[in-house]
Amino acid sequence: CGGRGFFSPENAPEPGEAVVCFQRLNWQMRGVVADVSEAVSSGKCGLRGGVEGLEVTVDCGSSSFKSWSVFLAPVNDMEYSALCKTSDFLSSNLASLYPCSRGVGDADFVEKEDARRSMLEWLQHLEDADEEPVDVEDKLLEAILLAFAGSEDIARPGPGALNNTLNSDAEGNLTRAMPLIHRMVYLLLYEADGSKRLHQGGQVWKGDTQRPVPLNMNKLREAQRLQKIIRFRQFQSTTSNRALAEKYRKREDGRGYLWTIDIAPRFWGARDIHDISWKEGESETLFPAYSAFYVRSVDDDGCHLEAADRCKDLTERALRNGLQGAASELIG
Repeated sequence: CGGRGFFSPENAPEPGEAVVCFQRLNWQMRGVVADVSEAVSSGKCGLRGGVEGLEVTVDCGSSSFKSWSVFLAPVNDMEYSALCKTSDFLSSNLASLYPCSRGVGDADFVEKEDARRSMLEWLQHLEDADEEPVDVEDKLLEAILLAFAGSEDIARPGPGALNNTLNSDAEGNLTRAMPLIHRMVYLLLYEADGSKRLHQGGQVWKGDTQRPVPLNMNKLREAQRLQKIIRFRQFQSTTSNRALAEKYRKREDGRGYLWTIDIAPRFWGARDIHDISWKEGESETLFPAYSAFYVRSVDDDGCHLEAADRCKDLTERALRNGLQGAASELIG
């Protein structure tokens, strides 16, 4: 992104600096740095016990929280990762590591046991963007593995955990998590018999407590103006219940931001998971990481998107570059 990235003891935040947090307990909380002090981790807040770090107090206005510097980033530096163009996708570590025989727009079947081993290795060797170790508490690890063992379908390892890895695009984390990610994508795209899993279509919403940062707003407006594909690096959780999205949007004092997404009938690239969702009653539709969208409108209160075929932009790029056939040739 050309910015400072995550903070570290060698790259310390300064009092008064606006930051965003990527640690599980305070996921994407924003505020202003109030205090920075050296401390040794007890192992209870994400940093491995005995490791020296910078403990940062972040003022959120009506409240505050503490975080290790390695989980914080300047607001305008790190939230670049939420949105990207297809060219950014193809140059990402995820695209270079993705093992699908049919290319980055598709998925191969991955055995559940391979995904479980991947999850365990990833969580036991989790690193932040500065390659510093991140501790996952034993109780949390046990609960995640238990939930995974009890599910014959999609099992997500805790809110924000995989999305954080996808956002940072760090090679080590992605290498360890890849079988897990690959299995999740496959289960979103395919039925148990191997046929394509098609969404019934309709309209879904997502409510965010914060509007996109200026850099992302500019990306959305440019994509609308040029009628180009925009992609979200994360798995995107949405709901067909607009009232629920509005509720999430208003969880904090600000006016929040509402995403509206149109899905065509028999659409391939999203799955209605209301029957297996870890939160009951949320009428959830889940999009795989790096899903493609067209921007139909965007303003300060919300953005209207249209879900695009996963391979459309990839195939068009292949044709423009004189390549034959599938988009897999783009990364072959």
